[in-house]
Amino acid sequence: MRQHKSELFVTDNLILASVLKSKGFEIVSINKENPRHSFFEFLQTSELAEAVRSYWARSLLCEPISLAYSMKELKTMLYDQSFGL
Repeated sequence: MRQHKSELFVTDNLILASVLKSKGFEIVSINKENPRHSFFEFLQTSELAEAVRSYWARSLLCEPISLAYSMKELKTMLYDQSFGL
C-alpha cells in the first residue's frame, strides 16, 4: 500500500539516507520514476525529523561500520530490479 506523500520524508541524498537507515529508520520505498534520479522515502516521524535536523547540524553520531553497510545496501537497492516487488 502506497503512503500518502505528506506522511513521507523524501530525500535524494544517499549519505543522509544511509545515515537514517543505519540509525534504524525504515525505507518505505525508493522512487525510481525518473531513471536518472532516485528518491529515498521514509515514514515521517518526529524522531526522524530530529535525526535529520541533527544530521544537518553535524551533531548526529553514527557507528561507521553500520553506516558503510547501510550505504552498500542502499546502492544495491537502487540497482536491483527486484527491490520493491
